[in-house]
Amino acid sequence: MQFDFSQFVDLVEFLRQPIKQIAEFYQSIPVRAEYKSDNSPVTVADRSIEKLFVEHITTSMPGCAVVGEESGMTGRADSRYRWVIDPIDGTRSYMHGVPLYSTLIAFMEDDVPLYGAIYLPGLDKLLVGDNDTALLEGERVVMRKCASIEKATLLTSGIGGFFKYRDAERFIDLTQRAECFRTWGDGYGYYLLATGRADIMVDAHTSLWDCAAIVPIIRGAGGVITDYDGGPVIGGDSMVAASPEIHKEVIASL
Repeated sequence: MQFDFSQFVDLVEFLRQPIKQIAEFYQSIPVRAEYKSDNSPVTVADRSIEKLFVEHITTSMPGCAVVGEESGMTGRADSRYRWVIDPIDGTRSYMHGVPLYSTLIAFMEDDVPLYGAIYLPGLDKLLVGDNDTALLEGERVVMRKCASIEKATLLTSGIGGFFKYRDAERFIDLTQRAECFRTWGDGYGYYLLATGRADIMVDAHTSLWDCAAIVPIIRGAGGVITDYDGGPVIGGDSMVAASPEIHKEVIASL
């Protein structure tokens, strides 16, 4: 199957406005959520964006599988090629009218994320990556250099997961060492790293749809991204992204 980065970008661009329109439509009325078994919220917008994406991929690329946060696996489960979508990463932000939610889209071959996209409908910004480059609205972006944790801006999607899944004291110590700590999280946090506005992003617990799109973008922007123990993100259950100068020290601190 021949599917290059430019074709990936074209496909995401094609779906960009429909995704934005769906998100804006459901945010124009009171956003109501249902709660899944893990107590995470899901809205009609989540399901509608995912349905749009799944229908487009299964029609235009029937040889591929699609993995969605809300609908699971669709298409050929035995395919080497998988699309992964998180329709609204940051559903709680979306529910509260905060425009820092995103749609995450990845294309994988043999469980390797080749291309990724972070689309921010509330800001109408599109960031894509292919492990070698990262492009914001077609212009190359890179992570900024960071000499030490003490000079770093550290981000996370929320601190609750550190108490549930990790050694919370170590993470709190890391927040105290950093020059700045904020919960500008979810896909938006990785967007800030890749575009040179922050230095460390740590998520204590993740699923495939949270991370597949992020990996090619952070690597394409010159960053390092692993799981909590410094191993591969895909197959793991967490993410730690940072500039190359400090990533190993961040892992050691955690």
